Amino acid sequence: MSFKFQVKDALPTPKTSSKPRWAPPNNEQKLAYLEAADAALFAAAGAPPPHGERPPNTGEDYIEAYTDGSCPNNRVISPSNPAGWGYNYKHLSQTIWAKKAHGPVNTAPDNPAAAGASVGSNNTAEVQALIELLDDILLSLPIDSPVIIYTDSQYAHDAMRGLSVPATHTYMIRTLQKLYAAAKQRLRLSTQKVAGPEMTSQTI
Repeated sequence: MSFKFQVKDALPTPKTSSKPRWAPPNNEQKLAYLEAADAALFAAAGAPPPHGERPPNTGEDYIEAYTDGSCPNNRVISPSNPAGWGYNYKHLSQTIWAKKAHGPVNTAPDNPAAAGASVGSNNTAEVQALIELLDDILLSLPIDSPVIIYTDSQYAHDAMRGLSVPATHTYMIRTLQKLYAAAKQRLRLSTQKVAGPEMTSQTI
């Protein structure tokens, strides 16, 4: 008895696209999770519940604050690369700014003006602008003042609210998040990401 085998070219196995078993969370779901986690931690410590962002009431005269940062040469990032930050704020009903401030991104760790930046870049400038503003309004504004902060940096805005976890500038980001958490407790704070062209010379 004899057997004959014939080997034919195997056809490629068709690829099937399997849908993920769950959809990734959107920003609203991420924020809800972070706020629930904060509430649980505060409750475990016996502290009053934390505040989330609280926009001003309709028709209320709130404080509008703007931050911005820039770096002339963002392609050559180094500790000596110049970068700068700025912010200002005023009541919506006023035409004169109550406060304006600006300065360089300082990368010297032993300098009191340093905010944790290791290099000068657009991102470190944007983050330091928010740090400087939050540090200011925490000290200067009355408790429960309504404030809206406007920034044109998606990077800084998401990192501040915990929606992203940047792999760089971690010390600065942690400082920013601590000030943001403190400001939400002391003030009626909300934040908005705006497009770059909206940040004109009239605001910064």
